[in-house]
Amino acid sequence: MEEMLTSAERDTVERAHVPGWKLKFPRRVLRVVAPFWVIGLIVGSFLPGTLKDRLGTTAQPQSGHVVRQVALKHRMFHLASFGSTALILLVIAGNAREERKGAAFVLLLGCAIETLQCWQSNGVLFEWWDVRDDFYAVAAVFIMAQILNWLPEKPGATPRISRV
Repeated sequence: MEEMLTSAERDTVERAHVPGWKLKFPRRVLRVVAPFWVIGLIVGSFLPGTLKDRLGTTAQPQSGHVVRQVALKHRMFHLASFGSTALILLVIAGNAREERKGAAFVLLLGCAIETLQCWQSNGVLFEWWDVRDDFYAVAAVFIMAQILNWLPEKPGATPRISRV
C-alpha cells in the first residue's frame, strides 16, 4: 500500500503521526545529512593532536587556569557535538522506539569512540568523563524531546499520554 503513495501523500501520512515540534525541522534534509554528520563526528574524534590543539580542545597547558579553560572548551565540544547528533536522530525518528534507538546509538557511539581512543593510546587512559559528558548531552536532548512529545500541540488541548 505504501509503495503506491506519492511523495506528497507519504508526507501527509507522516505528518499525521509526527509531533508538531519535529515538523519545524527540515526532516528530509536531516535524513540525508545524518550519516555524514555521524561520520564527521567520528573523524573529528580521531583528528591528530596538533589539529585538536589548534581547535583548542586538547593541549598540554602549563597553568591551572589554562587547564580549566581547555577542559571547559573540550567539555563544550562534547556536549554540543553529541547533543546535536542526538537531536538530529531524534528529529528524524518516526516513533518513540526509534527515538530510544537513536539516543542509545549516540551513547554507544561515544563509548566506542572513547574505547578506540584508549586502545589507540595503548590503553594509557580511558576518558570516562568524556562518556559522562556525552551521556549528559544525549539525556538532556532526549528528555526535552519527550517533554515536547507529551505537550499538546494546540493551546488548551490535553497532553498526549503516550506514543507508540
